[in-house]
Amino acid sequence: MKNATSVKNEGLAAWAVTLLRALPGAPVVGEALPGSPDDGSLRFADAGLILRVEQKAHVDPVIAHSIEARNAGRSGPLLVVARTTTSIAREILESHGIGYVDAAGNAAIDLPGLHVRTGSLVRSGSFTASAVIAPAKDQPVSPRLAAKAGLIAQALILEPERAWTLDAMAERAGVSTALAHRVFSRLERATVLAANGRGPRKTRRVASPGALLDLWAEEAIEPKERRTPAYALIRGDGAQAVSQRLAERDLLHAVTGVAAASRRVAFLTSVVVTEVRVTASRTPAEVAAAADARLVEEGANLVFVQGVDDAELRFRREVEGVWLAAETRVYLDALRDPRRGAEQAREYRNQVFGF
Repeated sequence: MKNATSVKNEGLAAWAVTLLRALPGAPVVGEALPGSPDDGSLRFADAGLILRVEQKAHVDPVIAHSIEARNAGRSGPLLVVARTTTSIAREILESHGIGYVDAAGNAAIDLPGLHVRTGSLVRSGSFTASAVIAPAKDQPVSPRLAAKAGLIAQALILEPERAWTLDAMAERAGVSTALAHRVFSRLERATVLAANGRGPRKTRRVASPGALLDLWAEEAIEPKERRTPAYALIRGDGAQAVSQRLAERDLLHAVTGVAAASRRVAFLTSVVVTEVRVTASRTPAEVAAAADARLVEEGANLVFVQGVDDAELRFRREVEGVWLAAETRVYLDALRDPRRGAEQAREYRNQVFGF
């Protein structure tokens, strides 16, 4: 649209209006459509499109799921404008046909006559450091769903129908009641957990398991993991063979990732590398020796993963003679596997979790 004049808008903040005006096609930023709960609207005259606009300071997976739920059944395309967004949140929005743009230059709008993709704002030259107000720093989230706090999230996901007391969660996850309380409080505020009762008998139940799984998957960062490639002569079932060898030597372990996921869900892709989480108390050489394997730099068919402690082995379980990591951990490790792991992780999630 050429020589467009902006409509006065009371619902959108100045930084949001600036971001929207930086989009290609010279859109007109306007007020929310009559009777709409949205924060504003965006009109692309050349494409003949009017988008509803929702404004957020930050969008994480939980917020993305709530936006999607509110948008279900409503007419007209929706665009979310935010200072910051997370990668999984962007995937959730895009998978439900919701467009987004943020102050970091991430953008996706896929509509008839209008296609804006991540990075196009920067490449077009219309989106520069001086073009938008500096994005606000993310508010510190305490506690993030990583390490021991992540065990609480996993316990909730693994038993989504259970009504949890603080004491029960502390015992199940092996954490303090103080940490359980902080995690519960955060998730209650985010409406991921629903509370019932008061005092020591107060219970919490998962209200949005899919949102919790996505939030945990995004925040469960383990930068200090040690990954050791190895090779072992194995015929047949690699996961079963290595698990039995490690079990015979009393070495705490759990098969994870695609190798574990394939035991529950049939995949077309063959498992070339078996990923095994093992106790942090042993050296890589000791682990390899216990598995009758040798450490290699190329041609590995095993990868031993060791964290700073054995937290991620807490929910392991034995299935048909093979020690497997928790279904949550199997999903996340498969999701992060560069060998088509994301595609297989999604199928595993659909069939195992159903959300």
